[in-house]
Amino acid sequence: MPISTEMIFASAERYATVNKIALDKVYKKLNKEGKLPPLKESQITTQYKAEDIAYKVLQIMLDDGITTYQELEEQHHQAQKAYFLCPINIVVLNSLIITALNDNDTQRWLAKGIKLAESIFDDAYEAENKGHYWGLNATRPYIRMLETKFNCLVENGKKKEAITIAERIIYLNESDNLGVRDDLQLMYLKEKMYEEYIVLIDKYPNDYSVGFYFNYALYLYLIEGPNHPDTTAAMEEAIAFNPFVLDYITKKKNPIKLTSKYYNPQKVEGAILYYETSKHLWLTVFGVQKWLAKFV
Repeated sequence: MPISTEMIFASAERYATVNKIALDKVYKKLNKEGKLPPLKESQITTQYKAEDIAYKVLQIMLDDGITTYQELEEQHHQAQKAYFLCPINIVVLNSLIITALNDNDTQRWLAKGIKLAESIFDDAYEAENKGHYWGLNATRPYIRMLETKFNCLVENGKKKEAITIAERIIYLNESDNLGVRDDLQLMYLKEKMYEEYIVLIDKYPNDYSVGFYFNYALYLYLIEGPNHPDTTAAMEEAIAFNPFVLDYITKKKNPIKLTSKYYNPQKVEGAILYYETSKHLWLTVFGVQKWLAKFV
């Protein structure tokens, strides 16, 4: 769901609060463009103004995308404007996190944002809403913060801490819209956490991603060995799903630089994206390159 849709939901919740009407009745007032009748100037609080700025920053950063450092600085400036208006707001803090100009600022804003989110969404809230945090507009910024923390931990080599955060993201949001399970599968295999790996993939029986097929073949290689018929069958099934992966994990070809974040999992782009996240295993596991040569 794009940030623009989050903005619509936020506007609907405000409209319901200000006008003291049920939320389902508010949605009936949406026009074809997904807009509501505007609030009166006297009804627009400082918090609403700050959130509007922050949502716009999130939209530019996450949906539209930026290409220069100057653009990042401009969006960071906008996020700071929102913060000065309303510093105790997780949408605002989310905008500061994703526009942080250095690692220290990222960590500082992450600590503030996660602490605030967990004080708002306390144990009682979590018990009632766990598994659905991405589907709730209020908790979506919190999930994005956790994803950022996960990525930071991975980049800093803190694997066990990263695994803990990834497991929490999936616990809070079982549908895993952000795809953290793809990285978590590889981390489980790397750390030889094979039982956890099986429990994870069993949660998603209809997951037909590049990673699912190739990771499972690698798992069987590690558990059953290269000559087991199940291992061979799993790799053949993976190659049938995306034959381009083999070119990259055997170093037969060098990957090109991708220019889009959208891809077909069964095409070259899907193969490259998978290779970039999994090469640390395919290129280092003992004997795997010899085994792969049978399929080339």
